[in-house]
Amino acid sequence: PGTTDEELRGFLGDDETAFYCGGHTHMQQIRHLGRSFFFNPGSVGFAWRHNQDFAQFKADPWAEYAILTVEGARLSLEFRRIPFDVTALIEVYQTCGRPFADVAVRQYQP
Repeated sequence: PGTTDEELRGFLGDDETAFYCGGHTHMQQIRHLGRSFFFNPGSVGFAWRHNQDFAQFKADPWAEYAILTVEGARLSLEFRRIPFDVTALIEVYQTCGRPFADVAVRQYQP
């Protein structure tokens, strides 16, 4: 999200692909690049807000994804979020032997 349009175009070169998709930032986003666009579908496994105080970090209680539909020359992009049961997730973390479960649990507690 912090990469400038100029830097991003440098990575992509002269390619005029209709769309690009990437991830790893855990953040839904779309960037228009002339006639192209870049999107990040978000994070199914660990969504979080980037503008929060990391000393009190909290993960978001939902999974994120995107649906890209192509019909001929028409593109449609829809971002979605699906809430999940945080209490059930915490119970799994506490009982499954996950390494650093206490840290993971704190990220979801109010």
